[in-house]
Amino acid sequence: MKTIIFLVVLSLFIFSIYYIISLKGRCKTPKCESKDNRVEGIQRAQKNLHPHYNKNVDRGASGRFKRKA
Repeated sequence: MKTIIFLVVLSLFIFSIYYIISLKGRCKTPKCESKDNRVEGIQRAQKNLHPHYNKNVDRGASGRFKRKA
């Protein structure tokens, strides 16, 4: 009975190591990495501010409105 339990624990350990190694090697190309579009959205929002209505307003790094310095 102890031998069966030992073999089950050993096999689970080996499968977990194999799974971790396979996850690390899965995404090596830049295509599969997720792209963060927040920076582009914030830059586009800064361009879209109306110059007359929003004289003293700018967008911060988080995308929220703030006063111009």
